[in-house]
Amino acid sequence: MFQFLVFAFVAVTFSNGFLEQISSECTCVLELQQLAGQLTTLQNAVGSLSTKQALIDALMKNISAMEQQLSHLNQVLHNPQAVAFTAQLSHDMTNIGANQPVVFDHVVTNPGNSYDKTTGHFTAPQNGLYIFYLTITSYANYGSSFYLIKNSHSLLAITSTPTLVHGNQTNPETNTHVITEQLHAGDQVWVQNGRFNPHEGLGGNDQTSFSGHMITPYFSP
Repeated sequence: MFQFLVFAFVAVTFSNGFLEQISSECTCVLELQQLAGQLTTLQNAVGSLSTKQALIDALMKNISAMEQQLSHLNQVLHNPQAVAFTAQLSHDMTNIGANQPVVFDHVVTNPGNSYDKTTGHFTAPQNGLYIFYLTITSYANYGSSFYLIKNSHSLLAITSTPTLVHGNQTNPETNTHVITEQLHAGDQVWVQNGRFNPHEGLGGNDQTSFSGHMITPYFSP
């Protein structure tokens, strides 16, 4: 009888310990599951914060661009700068080379100094809509064919052919073309010969001219 009681006591004790171990393990698994859930929640929160930060960065970039645009607009409104020029050819030109630029050396007006009389190039100081006038006059019995160029691309072609009156006498011909063009700051516009011909020429004495001005600026970031 005593042995049976001892055995029963041991069995009960072992059973209680085993149940406690199982209970403890179940508690650990539950805690791990809870921690995993909390970790997922934190990861989602971090992802949401990253997305919000990206939006904030984009908004700040847009604000900075708008501030620069506003500053430029205020500068133009309070300190307007005229952009215009007129330049003429003071001397006759003959035997003009292929694609040779024409340097209009007699500068009549040039507010803003955007026309360079050493190269014959006009450089746009800012984005905007511009208008250009090109007048060419033939010389003696020389015909003329020239191009208005923007950044190495032709905007227009213009020709001028003298009229034979009688004998070897000719009347020069004068032609004018006008064009409007959108330019970005730094774009260049100039006049150059279209082809080489020993009979190509230009009449000088301010009969051939190149002029232009900005019609309206474009305000863009």
